[in-house]
Amino acid sequence: MLKILAIGNSFSCDCTQYLYDICTDAGLDVKIGNLYIGGCTLERHASNIKNSTPDYEYFINSISMGCGFTANYAIESDDWDIVTMQQCSNDSGRLESYRPFFDYIHSYVKEKLPRAEIVVNQTWAYEADSDHAAFPFYKRDQLYMYERLCFCYKKIADEFGCRLIPVGDVIQALRGIDGFIYSMGQRSLCRDGFHLDFCYGRYAAASVWFEFLTGGDITANRFSPAAPEGVDGEKHGILISNVKNTVHSYIVNKNTVIS
Repeated sequence: MLKILAIGNSFSCDCTQYLYDICTDAGLDVKIGNLYIGGCTLERHASNIKNSTPDYEYFINSISMGCGFTANYAIESDDWDIVTMQQCSNDSGRLESYRPFFDYIHSYVKEKLPRAEIVVNQTWAYEADSDHAAFPFYKRDQLYMYERLCFCYKKIADEFGCRLIPVGDVIQALRGIDGFIYSMGQRSLCRDGFHLDFCYGRYAAASVWFEFLTGGDITANRFSPAAPEGVDGEKHGILISNVKNTVHSYIVNKNTVIS
């Protein structure tokens, strides 16, 4: 069984919502945990671990186990193979917001789970017309935000010898593909200007995790999200081919190191 734990926030919920279903369709035995606090920063995660604060809603395979969990409990509750970490979207492009909090969480996980691989999850830029309160820091410019978060995530991943799940790269690439060009009146991959939409956005993110973390082939996968709407066949084809190409490009061209 492959066991993956996300130390995250609502963006890790977006990434993992369909991951169990995709893996199950591929015949993989998986357990996917997600520690959720909305808008949770690395600083708050570090503080919560240090103080054993019971602030988390804990998900297993996208099903809520309830609230009031500590990160310590979830981390130590199983022999996880992979633990993912990410910054809150607000601070994803602020390098100073990562340290020393990433260091503390990384050290704690390594102490408790010496065999686990720690992987950094690259989040994504907001939609071009997002009204998110943090967007002014990024000049209300999607490309500028994307460039800033790419720089920060790569810097941290390189420093700690972690692989980087290129979700943000895939979302940004899809935004330039016919069918998802929002500036031309086409579909946005966000449902509210920053969270991924329930259909294509979440499916794209989960597909990236599936390809990157399991080595599976998303183009051969039969799972398709049904709620709250079905997936258009043409858009589905565009999405999975771009996920495949971007992930393959990343693995081939980037220096990926297992910690």
